[in-house]
Amino acid sequence: RYLGYEEISGRDEDDNPTTAYGSHTFKIQSGLAGTWHRIHWGISINYAQNNIAFADYMSALIDAGVQYQLFKGLWAGASMTNADVWTSSAQNSQNEDPFPPTTLRMGAEYHLELGGSVDLMMTADARTRNDEKLSFPAGMEISWRKMIYFRTGYPVLEPEPSLPFGVGL
Repeated sequence: RYLGYEEISGRDEDDNPTTAYGSHTFKIQSGLAGTWHRIHWGISINYAQNNIAFADYMSALIDAGVQYQLFKGLWAGASMTNADVWTSSAQNSQNEDPFPPTTLRMGAEYHLELGGSVDLMMTADARTRNDEKLSFPAGMEISWRKMIYFRTGYPVLEPEPSLPFGVGL
């Protein structure tokens, strides 16, 4: 689904495999980020190639975002990912022109220093993709010494919801 494939030969209407097939993605990306008048910004351009079953597809995409601190601890931001700049036609007669699922997101984060080198971040977003309805992901992350991170969240109204947990270093 990353590069717009749906109803691939070998998948049934419930997205279960009906036969074995392989897939892989190659992606290279480069970007810049900075600050302008208290607005934090970032932009990147990338090339991606998806190979699923017998279909090959290539695309050039742009990701961009901005973030602004409203007051101490509270940030607001917006981002766009997978904005299609150029795409090839898929080499598959069943899916001749897939379109990358461009994602638009707006949200807020509250950052609280709990003391003892422990920080708490809470986020809430409104997110939409060109191939899905609006959803509202929310999450929480706790960090220790800004080195070890524990996180969880839930995407309210997401078409494929799950309750993820993560640990980061």
